[in-house]
Amino acid sequence: MKRKTLPLILSTVFISPLAYSQGSSSEPSDIKVSLSDGLKISTNDGASSLRLGGRLQWDYTDDSTTVAGAKTNAQDLDVRRARMFLLLTHDVYELKAQFNIGEAGSGGSAEDLYLRYKGFGSLATLTLGKQNLPFGLVRLNSSNDMPMLERAA
Repeated sequence: MKRKTLPLILSTVFISPLAYSQGSSSEPSDIKVSLSDGLKISTNDGASSLRLGGRLQWDYTDDSTTVAGAKTNAQDLDVRRARMFLLLTHDVYELKAQFNIGEAGSGGSAEDLYLRYKGFGSLATLTLGKQNLPFGLVRLNSSNDMPMLERAA
């Protein structure tokens, strides 16, 4: 239950500073809203932003097999991946929370959950938390870009 409410709590806590980061003015011209790649709310100067998004992938099976003269039919519709994410940025800080809430065979898990500091410039980036490590081409590719449902063995 806590895993499902964590993104809601995080977004509630961080939306208020985002909305009022340019002062106490609440004019609509202070904030831009975009729906091009998920929901993105940002300040006009680009210093702060909130991005919500996700993906839903289905797996459908329709098998017809004959074993020892007996014909069997099997149909199954399953949620393959159901991910949602929250990405908050403010100046040199970035917070990302991505949860896999509906993968087949699991009760859900955190894919990415980290706080990143980019204040060192091109020298370094400091990241604390759980993150996807870029080792191997298979892990670098997004599941949105794979031609098949499964990754290579």
